[in-house]
Amino acid sequence: MEDSKKPDEDNEVSLDFSKMKSSIKGFFSKKADAKPGDLHDSGKSEVNKKIVSKDSEDDNEELSFDVKGFFAKFKADPKKADERKKDSQDEDELNFDVKEMFSKFKGSVKGIKKVKEDDADEESVDFSQVRAFWDKRQTVIVVVALLLVAFFSSVYLRSMTSYLPVTDSWAKSSINSQIRAQISGQVANAYPNLPDANRNEIIDEQLDKFWKENSNQIAGQKAQLSQFYKSHLKNDDGQTYLLEMDPWFWMRFTQNILDHGYPGDEIRNGLQYDTYMIAPVGRFMPLDMFNSYFESYVYRFINFFDKNADLMSVIFFIPVFLSALCVIPAFFIARRIGGNFAGFVAAFVVAIHPAFLTRTIGGFADTDSYNVLFPLFITWLFLEAFETQDRRKMILFSALAGFLVGLYSITWGGWWYILDFLLATSAIFIIYYLAIHYKQLRPATILKHKAIVNTFILIGVFVFSSMVFVTFFYSFENFWTAPLQPINFIAIKDVATTTVWPNVFTTVAEQNEASYSQIIQQIGGTFLFSLAILGIVFSFFKKDIHGKQDIKLSFLLALWFIATMYASTKGIRWTLLLVPAFAIAFGIFIGIAFQYLMVWAKKEIHIPVWISGIVFVVLLLLLLGVTPFPPFCYFGICGAAVNTAVSEIPSINDAWYNSLEKIKFNSSEDAIITSWWDFGHWFKSIADRKVTFDGTSQGTPMAHWVGKSLLTKDEHVSIGILRMLDCGSNTAFDELDKIIDSPYKSIDILNEIILLDKNNAKKVLLGNGLEDSQADNVLKYTHCKPPEAFLITSEDMVGKSGVWGHFGAWDFKRATIFNKIRKMGNDDALAYLNSEFNYTENEALSIVSEIRSLGVGRDANDWIAPWPSFASELEPCTKINNSTFLCPISNGNVEVNIINMTSKIDTLQGTKHLSALLVEKNGSLSYKESDDNIGFGMIMMPNGDSYKRVLANTEQVNSIFTKLFYFDGIGLGRFRKFSDETSIFGSRIIIWKVVWDNVDKEDNSQLSRSSGV
Repeated sequence: MEDSKKPDEDNEVSLDFSKMKSSIKGFFSKKADAKPGDLHDSGKSEVNKKIVSKDSEDDNEELSFDVKGFFAKFKADPKKADERKKDSQDEDELNFDVKEMFSKFKGSVKGIKKVKEDDADEESVDFSQVRAFWDKRQTVIVVVALLLVAFFSSVYLRSMTSYLPVTDSWAKSSINSQIRAQISGQVANAYPNLPDANRNEIIDEQLDKFWKENSNQIAGQKAQLSQFYKSHLKNDDGQTYLLEMDPWFWMRFTQNILDHGYPGDEIRNGLQYDTYMIAPVGRFMPLDMFNSYFESYVYRFINFFDKNADLMSVIFFIPVFLSALCVIPAFFIARRIGGNFAGFVAAFVVAIHPAFLTRTIGGFADTDSYNVLFPLFITWLFLEAFETQDRRKMILFSALAGFLVGLYSITWGGWWYILDFLLATSAIFIIYYLAIHYKQLRPATILKHKAIVNTFILIGVFVFSSMVFVTFFYSFENFWTAPLQPINFIAIKDVATTTVWPNVFTTVAEQNEASYSQIIQQIGGTFLFSLAILGIVFSFFKKDIHGKQDIKLSFLLALWFIATMYASTKGIRWTLLLVPAFAIAFGIFIGIAFQYLMVWAKKEIHIPVWISGIVFVVLLLLLLGVTPFPPFCYFGICGAAVNTAVSEIPSINDAWYNSLEKIKFNSSEDAIITSWWDFGHWFKSIADRKVTFDGTSQGTPMAHWVGKSLLTKDEHVSIGILRMLDCGSNTAFDELDKIIDSPYKSIDILNEIILLDKNNAKKVLLGNGLEDSQADNVLKYTHCKPPEAFLITSEDMVGKSGVWGHFGAWDFKRATIFNKIRKMGNDDALAYLNSEFNYTENEALSIVSEIRSLGVGRDANDWIAPWPSFASELEPCTKINNSTFLCPISNGNVEVNIINMTSKIDTLQGTKHLSALLVEKNGSLSYKESDDNIGFGMIMMPNGDSYKRVLANTEQVNSIFTKLFYFDGIGLGRFRKFSDETSIFGSRIIIWKVVWDNVDKEDNSQLSRSSGV
């Protein structure tokens, strides 16, 4: 057919762009129309979602451009106008007057000539003196130059988050998608029967043409839209928010130091106390508060020169500075073996490595900078102490290394790893030395060997100074237990081995287990990793000018690689600790290879050193992914570093910040915020209120209680749990279990009494063997008059539902069985199961067999509790008639009748049904479960005259979270909406105020019915 062919130029589709320009009015005049479109992946789950505006009333409203309206909107904002004015002034200051500059230059030349004419006898420049100066200071100049390149590479990449370049890509993608959509509509109308391939070709041509013809207009709109995005990721002063959660944890303590001189909120029994954590109990402050003290000192220093300095701005750039300092010790450690070139490569890799960059970029003001900075400086000083022939310098260097170990102990709990590495290296060196010199050594003369004596002195000074400073800064116990800490680390993710409570660390993203192949890939790939291993080998065999081998560094690097790779299998985050060793080993390989190549090229193929040097450097740059063409980094470590730096954005945004400020300014000071733990540090810092648990206390029993309060379908259960937590956190369990001494029984009793009024709850406690005073002691933590309380349900919790649902569904009987059985022989296990749980012999045998086949990690988790979650995004259903709708599932559709609450799915096994169905009809909820089901349920919400649906596991379909987040609390009487915000990424944050009024006097049956289903 003629229509199916690509039209020639005479028949080319005619697009009226003048009409299109005028018709596409109001393109960014509303928030609803500002959508990121096909945003580039920024590593944040929210970035890929479309912007949903709460101001949008008509989802079908046509999108169009309105340049005047768009610019007018931003002009109307005085703050934006001031920013534009400031930017304009800055640009003016950067403009050069070429004529004026040239005239000044000519005048300078004339002046020089005049001086020479007036002083004709003065000698001309003595280039021999310049050469002599170069020869004398060549090493210093080269070292400084190489260090500056690495230093500024580190600073440049880490500073990108201050101006958020990724928003330019978002703006371009958003505008492009809007224009393309309009062109697609016109082409479809003109050629309705044209095949998609031909149609897309025409669309691409017209899109390219439109961009060229309207480049200036589009560029202006792109800049404005990019600024719009940036403004939602920055505070009112234009400072990008701190990127992740932990920096807010430290900033709160820094503010405390600035306010009253110490990080805690108050002093109790001579110790600092954090009253905001594990509310209302709080906790004593740990001693590893170096980061907050350092931030406060830096702020005071900056504030001395700038009285208007903003604390967040100062903290934002601290990791940029600290990370850049890491290049110094990396350079000098690698330089010892491979020369200046090795030092530069090591420093440059440390500066740009993505695994280090992503956790130390501007705004990520956590302790990760110290975890590379301190180990590198400690190692450098330790090696210098090993190599110096001056015993006084040896003692000084080793004592300084011990001093840094002491400082490191108050920055991070895992400080001990570098101490263990260096002590193990020293022991290996002594064994190695004795082995290769065994013929010359005798027991009577062994202490006369200078190498042995110096090594023992060095180790003694290092250990003693480390002990003194760790004890001074932290405690002697912290030092004494350092050699045993690796054992505790190995068991960090074990489940139900020492307690029946769930282990939240098994689900923390940065603690995800990784295979060795994944670790190698993340550290640089198989090829670069292999070169680093060769660097360790080269360092072992490399001899100095005296023909001696320096094997200490090769031993240390090998141990560093092995230990940190194993640690990374327990949590991918620990790849960070491998970066320094990888950078140094890789630098050593490159440095030694460079030296041999120079000699070989000059001797064997007679190529000048400078030529072979250039070739080698070019090959190295290509190996790292550096190219001579903009943007200079496309692939490899360098390309990954640039992609990381460009795409990093804050997890927090204006919607979150504004929501939490509402609590801050509209609640009592003793109010408590409950939600899942991830954003607890934001709640404490921004809302300035106490939290049930957070990122520092996520391993506590609150994970179960909060998860259960969200997973339960009974509002009475949820309120009972929240009241217990706000009265005493998990203290009720602690007090009860002291008497019952059986955790699963104590949990069962608590689950019963939180549903009862105080008098009936006391009867239950007395019936379980408690004395009157003991019962009253438990009840004051379950049935107190609770403080003002808020519950937050947010978009991110949908994706995390499997995790909090898992901990909420935690089966304490199964956890107890797993904990006990794995330590028993078969006969004892069978007897225990029969006496404690009344299992038959066959049932007991089956359980014992199952447990014997399980590990202590994810396998145990799976056996103890399910992972109920939401299984899909919101998707529209198709209306068949007023009662029947066809809703999509992964492998077809499900037919739902909302009148009789039935569902039908055709499968290979015949007709199946949804396991559970929850439907909103006329402002109320209807719920039904079914047998012979497909294994998952569905939640249906009105969408115009049809419905949209979410798939979920049965336990989540009718959960309290579902009713709060998806149905705005329909049928619930104890949760009152306090705030409802939507971010520019479409993520919704709903804050609920918990209604305590007369909660203990409420008739139980009536309260249960208030759930609405």
